[in-house]
Amino acid sequence: MAKEVKIDYDFNEDILWLHSGDKIKDSLAIDRFIVDFSPDNKVIGLEIHGAYDYLKGITNGKFARSYLKNMKKAGLGSYISNDVIIVYFYLWINSKEERIPALNLPKAIASKSVKN
Repeated sequence: MAKEVKIDYDFNEDILWLHSGDKIKDSLAIDRFIVDFSPDNKVIGLEIHGAYDYLKGITNGKFARSYLKNMKKAGLGSYISNDVIIVYFYLWINSKEERIPALNLPKAIASKSVKN
């Protein structure tokens, strides 16, 4: 289940931050994403570099850059199974909720990257 999080966007650098405000224990960088983990290894933040290109690509060009400047609400969630961690987020755009897939992390990679 997704938790409502704070949202920040740097228009000049095209970086989108979704964050709970909780203390970060460790982070994992994969491609354009940086995933932040809490001390109890829950996903509490997501940073997306090249956010506009990513969102435009996964929405078949239907995502306007102005949406990033005007977003007021977002949610961040993850699903953890025996061998994968799935990270996803929600953006509320023009009063409509859009669920956006972020990435699937093989649990072995995430476990090695998050220090206990």
